[in-house]
Amino acid sequence: MNRTSAYFLISLLTACNFHEGQIPDDSSNSDTVNIALKEIPVLAQLPQDSTISSSTSGELVNAIGLAESNINEIPLPFPLKDMTADLATLFGNCSVQKEMGQQDGPDFPLYSVTCSNKDLVFFSMDYEDTLILDNVRITDSSIEDEYGLRVGDDFSKIKDSRGVGLIVFDPYHYHMYYTYDNSKIYYELIGELRSFDIETVEEVVINESDISDWKIQYINWR
Repeated sequence: MNRTSAYFLISLLTACNFHEGQIPDDSSNSDTVNIALKEIPVLAQLPQDSTISSSTSGELVNAIGLAESNINEIPLPFPLKDMTADLATLFGNCSVQKEMGQQDGPDFPLYSVTCSNKDLVFFSMDYEDTLILDNVRITDSSIEDEYGLRVGDDFSKIKDSRGVGLIVFDPYHYHMYYTYDNSKIYYELIGELRSFDIETVEEVVINESDISDWKIQYINWR
């Protein structure tokens, strides 16, 4: 097979879940681990009459912080109940909607929070047991995690705040993650990737020098 030059550009997604990706255990150095991830579902809203709206979308009035075990006073994972009212109280003037997300597999419930016509965060539930929280995805810089990081921050700020983590690259969907052992909070990054002289996409190996100028696209809890 002739060797070809492959060029990858990480593209912006509306929102997505990281389903059963295998996070390697060793984060003692910055070596890249290439792993195969299952199909990443894309969140999709149902028609408006299929949603439950808790309030009219307005300005975010509360300071919201994502921690390893809670988001403000709400514990993570959620209590086993419908969380629409609790999230509406937490996010004040924002709009909280209970919807259905779509993926290649079964649809799954999710709560979406919108403020001033901007998506702030998605809470995706397990499709089999719909009261179990599967993933939190922060999509806006108005929410900070417990390490002082926000959407839009440089990759270098992750390193300054949390030290050396582990690069996880999905070569089939071109998603780049930076993760930490014993932490539920991890980061999806966005940036331009250099070209590689490779035969197949599985041969791509990512080093920290390749993503040194990348930024946080999403902050995730799982």
